[in-house]
Amino acid sequence: MSFYDSYRPAEYGVTIPEGENKIRIKEVFPNEQSRNTGARMIKIVLEISGVPNITVNHFLVEGEYFDTNATKFFDAFGITRGDFNFGNWYGAQAVGFFERGEKNAEGKSYVELKYLVVKKDQNRQNRSQTAQPASTASQRHAAPPQSYAPPPNYQQRQSAQNQQYHGYNQQIPADEDIPF
Repeated sequence: MSFYDSYRPAEYGVTIPEGENKIRIKEVFPNEQSRNTGARMIKIVLEISGVPNITVNHFLVEGEYFDTNATKFFDAFGITRGDFNFGNWYGAQAVGFFERGEKNAEGKSYVELKYLVVKKDQNRQNRSQTAQPASTASQRHAAPPQSYAPPPNYQQRQSAQNQQYHGYNQQIPADEDIPF
């Protein structure tokens, strides 16, 4: 069997609408490393509601702003602060603000995720739900387990989050309606 035997026609020419869009965590890669600085980072692959076959990467990078960026990430996605059990992240939803970026060397610019939208009530709720921190910095950055299967309550959590974000630009379809 050759690699092209599984070919299926795909959409192309699809663009990400600028402004607020619903996003959902599709994959998590906790042991990535920055090509530029060598810093450790968590790569989060996000799918955008209403935009087939396009994903956006979001990074939580080790360093001075890690705690601030991770806290905002947890609040935006409704994940308990400090919960680095990555299996709990799958399917979590948030709202992201997308904007056209600067032109690159080739004169092209792309729509990119500028920031995560945090609702005031999400921030307040997550402050009261903080996971127990690791006792030392070395434990905090220990290698996570290699298996990241979605948690057992994945479908129930996803349904509740779809209802929570009702009224934003698009409705994220149920898993069976996602084209990939």
